[in-house]
This record gives sequence, structure tokens and C-alpha cells, in this order.
Amino acid sequence: MLTYNTKTQAYPAPILPSLPNGLLREKGDAREIILKYGLPQHRSPCAEAWKYTSIKSLAKYSVTLPQKISTTDAKIVEQQLLESTPYINNFPDALRLLFIDGHLHTKKDITPYAGTPHVDEKQPMAALNIASRCEAWKITLDEKNPFLHIISVESSEKTPKKKQNHSMNLSQKRLRIEVAENSHATILQTSLNASEYCWANDFFEINVAQGASCEHVVLHSSAPNSHNFTRGVVNIAENGHYKHVSALRGKGLTRQEVSVNLNAENAACALHGAYRPEGTGHIDNSTEIVHAKPNCSSDALFKGVIEDQACGIFHGKIYVAKEAQKTKGFQMSRALLLSNHARAYHKPELEIYADDVKCSHGATIGELNEEQIFYLRARGLTQKRAQDLLLEAFLNEALTCKHNECQKTLRAHIL
Repeated sequence: MLTYNTKTQAYPAPILPSLPNGLLREKGDAREIILKYGLPQHRSPCAEAWKYTSIKSLAKYSVTLPQKISTTDAKIVEQQLLESTPYINNFPDALRLLFIDGHLHTKKDITPYAGTPHVDEKQPMAALNIASRCEAWKITLDEKNPFLHIISVESSEKTPKKKQNHSMNLSQKRLRIEVAENSHATILQTSLNASEYCWANDFFEINVAQGASCEHVVLHSSAPNSHNFTRGVVNIAENGHYKHVSALRGKGLTRQEVSVNLNAENAACALHGAYRPEGTGHIDNSTEIVHAKPNCSSDALFKGVIEDQACGIFHGKIYVAKEAQKTKGFQMSRALLLSNHARAYHKPELEIYADDVKCSHGATIGELNEEQIFYLRARGLTQKRAQDLLLEAFLNEALTCKHNECQKTLRAHIL
């Protein structure tokens, strides 16, 4: 039996879905982690980080792997995608990578990647990805290719015929993105999950070289009964800058993890996001910023609008090492509840070992201001238009980026 440091407490038996044969590698630390600890559950090593997001329901599914579709079918899916999501064509200067059910269908300026990133027992979904035989790719962004558009589509319909025999498609991919020294890159990541009973589990590595900057824009929508997990690990070198802006919405379960390491002096990052779960949707934002060196700065701002019986979560941590003097770190999360059944949970953390820092965090949860709505209605606006205007003003602060077309798309997507 697996035990804690104390003799009286024990880990429960690992919870794992029925995984397909041949999915996991023969050996490796990530494989051992997923087999030893399974999915997040009460009293497992990651229990605190997954406190408000339960995925025990995954254990009842029989997992299947979607096959790679033909080039002809991929073109049909791409055409349907362009018709349903026309903004994709608003970025003609971007290098476009199209993933359908985890399989890449464009291979320009991208190479296979055989590396195995580090992962620990508190990151079970990342461990599953790294332990799996999924597609892994590497790409470099520089002056030649400064703009990358990653499009992920989960299109395979897999509806269980019997409640006793649920099945779910598992699609995974792993990407390593290198931002070249002194370059300025933009990454647009579009994830469209139109399929119920689909499990998407992705892992991203982004390395920002010395003097480089990277703006990473994420748009995501999920279907009911879908499970969507993404972990991004960002390493920033001296004088490097990384900005992450996400707009997440949908009726499925979504968890986005962003971990940033400020590894050299004068590195900086900004993590901003807006989320809007609907129906019985569940959106979990988890961020970690590690200040490892002096004179670094970070800023985190997340805002949520939660409707119906949905749930929104923000769990953010800023860690400041002993040698990271002159650190500036700020974190704020805010949420609006639009119904009596909507739920929000915020868990901000500061862990500081340096003594010359400026750090703060805050969290608020509330409702729309009735006086503001009355003021707008008194000037001729309908109830819905007044509410939409206030929501737009509330969310826009978290949806700013340098690329104008990306910013327009962000705001249109979330509103």
C-alpha cells in the first residue's frame, strides 16, 4: 500500500479508466506516476490542486483512440471548420497547423520531437500525456516564422449506446515551441471541441530565448460531456517576455494549467484570461509563476462570468525564491455569478522567501450591479443589452493583446 509520511494515512487505490493496449510507453517516470497515482482524487498527491474539479467520472469510461482520417476527409473537415468559424481566415500571414483528433494534417516547418519533459505526481494529466505514445512536434518561431496558428478540432462522435458501456475518444498531442533570441512571436491557439464524449489532453512547452517576446492567445469552446485538459510550461530567459491571454467557454469540463518559470534576470510574464462556463459547464484555471532570479515581474488577471448551473475556478500561485530579490508579482481574480445556482471558487497563493519584493493578490465574487442596470435601462436600453454591455466592460480588461485582430477575435469569442 502507498502511504503518506505518517503511518495512519494511506493513498487510495489508483483510479484509472480502461486505457487502450499500447498507449503507454514501456518505461519512464511519467508512466510510473500515472500507474502509481492514477487520476486526481481525495488524498492523492495532487488532491489540493484538484480540490474543486472532480474527474472520477472518467474511470467509468472505456477509452478508445481515434484513427487518423484521410487527407480527403481532412480537407472536408477543414472546409466545414472555415464555414462555421470564419475568423480562422483572418490570419493569412500565420503558419497554420491543423490537428484533427490529435493528429497533425499539415507538416510545414515542423519536425517530430522525441523529448520527455519533466513532470511530477501533482500533474497527473500531463503525466498521462508524456507517458503516452501520442504525436509530438517541435517548431521554432523567428523572423521567418513569427506567427503560429494552432487549430485543434475534436470531431469524432462517440455516443455510448448503453450506460453500462460508456466509451470515450482520447486525443492527445505534445508541442515544443522555441521562440528564437531577440525575436517577437505570436501564437494563436484555437481549440474547438464539437464532440460529446471526447477526452482531449494536450501538453505544451514554450521556451522564450534571451531578449525575445511571445504573445500566446488561446480560444477554446467545449461541448457537453467532453473533458478538456491542457498544461503549458513556459521557460523565460534573460530580458524575455511572455504574455498569455485566454478566452474559455463551453458546457463541458475544461482545465487549463499554465506554469511559468522566470529563469533569469529581467524576465517578465503576464497571464490574463476570461472564462464563461454555461449550462452545467466547468472551467478550471490553474496558474503557477516561479520567480527564480532577481528583478523579474509578473502579472495575473482572470475574470469569469458564470451562468446557469455552471462552475468557475481560479487557482493561482506566485512563488518567490530566496535569491529573487526586487521581485514584482501581482495577482487578481474576479467573477460574476448570473444565477443563484452558479458557483465560483478562488484560491490565490503567495509563497515568498525573499525580503525585498512587491507582491499582492486579491479575489472577488459578486453579481451584476442592479443600479448600473437601472441607469442603462433608464436611457432606453433593454435588460439584455444593459447586461451585455456591463459584461463586456467587465471582461475586456482581461482580453488585451498587441495583435489587433487577435484581440477582436478574443472579445467576439467570449461575448
